[in-house]
Amino acid sequence: MGRPASIILAAVLAASTVISAQAKDSSELVGRYREILGSVQPVEEDAHSLTPDQKRRLMTLTSIFENGEPKFHYDYIEYLDDGRGFTAGRVGFSTGTQDLYEVVKLYDGLKPGNPLHRYLPRLAELADISKHSQESHIVDDISGLEGFVDAWKTVGSSPEMIRAQEQVIDRMYYLPAMAMARLLGVKLPFGKAILYDTLVMHGSWIDDPDTIEWMILKTIERTGFVPLDHPDRESKWLKAFLEVRHEVLLNAHDPETRAQWRENEKRATDLMTILRKKTFDQLGPQTKFRSWYYKGKIE
Repeated sequence: MGRPASIILAAVLAASTVISAQAKDSSELVGRYREILGSVQPVEEDAHSLTPDQKRRLMTLTSIFENGEPKFHYDYIEYLDDGRGFTAGRVGFSTGTQDLYEVVKLYDGLKPGNPLHRYLPRLAELADISKHSQESHIVDDISGLEGFVDAWKTVGSSPEMIRAQEQVIDRMYYLPAMAMARLLGVKLPFGKAILYDTLVMHGSWIDDPDTIEWMILKTIERTGFVPLDHPDRESKWLKAFLEVRHEVLLNAHDPETRAQWRENEKRATDLMTILRKKTFDQLGPQTKFRSWYYKGKIE
């Protein structure tokens, strides 16, 4: 015999009330973190969020995704036709998203009279367009950069260029990612690697649905919590975050990026597999690291 309709109705109403309350709490949490993420500022403790060995392996993981091997490719440069102009350096700085300009500007100060110096005005112009555009923070224009590829390859592995790239990586990617981890309550070293790798690939722009902030907010909306409030559910939150990232890779908002990112959707599924296996949680050395991109050791 089935339950009376009145009991069923009461149960449905109770469930609806709970769902409504959860939706309200989730919305408030999203709003709060939208404000927080819009003004992320690293602090001193973020620089010591990981040990030097953990940080190196975090960087190595992203190098594997970027280059298919643990080795850092400082002299890499290519036009990927992904809407970002030239992509260069060990984390894929680009002429269309401000960071490559920052590298060349810093390098120019370390090595006056270098072959990249003459490109600084054009790189600065592209960076300014990217920074102030109302339509997109990404610029694909490579006009005025004739000869830039050869010039980059000439100096790409020099000590001054390596130093410039490392400093920009810390300032624009590593420290902001560690700050985001702190604000979200992500304690797991591998979780911090997930945020760093996402920031490197997707960039930072609060109103762009292809960037890390949007993915974080979407994850909060879906889960209704952040690890800061529920430390015991951190892995669940990270899994949900990677699911959101996978969706973005499969169908990026930016049509110029869409095809290139779809080819790299395994970047997210690899991270999900590693998270599930728990073998790299502490970013320790790996003797038999396996991913779609690379199989081998991570020292």
